[in-house]
Amino acid sequence: MKICYRLSMFLLLILFSQSFADVKNFLGEVYTESGLSFQYKGCIEAGDKLAVKKNICYDEKGNAIIDERTEYNESTCEIVNLMIQDFNTGKIEMIVDKGDSYLVKYKKNHSSNFKETEIEKNGLIIHPTVLAMYMQQNMDAILHGEGVGVTLLLPSRLTTIDFIITHKGYKQIEGLSCHEVVLEPRSVLIRQFVNPIYFYVKKDNPSVLVKYEGVLAPTDLQGNSQKGQILFSFN
Repeated sequence: MKICYRLSMFLLLILFSQSFADVKNFLGEVYTESGLSFQYKGCIEAGDKLAVKKNICYDEKGNAIIDERTEYNESTCEIVNLMIQDFNTGKIEMIVDKGDSYLVKYKKNHSSNFKETEIEKNGLIIHPTVLAMYMQQNMDAILHGEGVGVTLLLPSRLTTIDFIITHKGYKQIEGLSCHEVVLEPRSVLIRQFVNPIYFYVKKDNPSVLVKYEGVLAPTDLQGNSQKGQILFSFN
């Protein structure tokens, strides 16, 4: 059975004081395979060098269940600070940039203790929450058939895994012609245990993300990870 790593695109961070030059709001309608639905509301505030991504996930009753904030380097997508808190399960993920390494902390649920480690920066390492921005920066190479590599830091595993992003073709999504872009582990062995993630961007404007398919941040009623899709809108 495949292990579902939670590569949610929306993790976050501790907000810092800076005047931001541009703010982009987004809405994500989440539909799970189990029939549950959620809604993401958030924004990306961009400055000269750093950007902040803030996001809250709401359940079907309108209750806030996940609070996510991420501060990252806008040019490289490297994380400066990140924190995600799941109010239902008590799960907390934290990443702090310490210069030559990342301090990573993870708490599985209300009754567990924090686990932590330091991961050295051997090359570019990013977190799944900024993956869409990293893809935009490399979209020309992806769409021209070049597999683009990326190392993702996964706090739940206190480790990193090497992935590759490839262009698989075209699909109609919500009446729009879209590129299908797939993220999967570089290692064939690890692919047996980690499910691929699918992104759909507009064919005539690849900077616009239309849909995400894969493992979601919101869990099911038993606290287990679940798969589904997110449909995006921006303003």
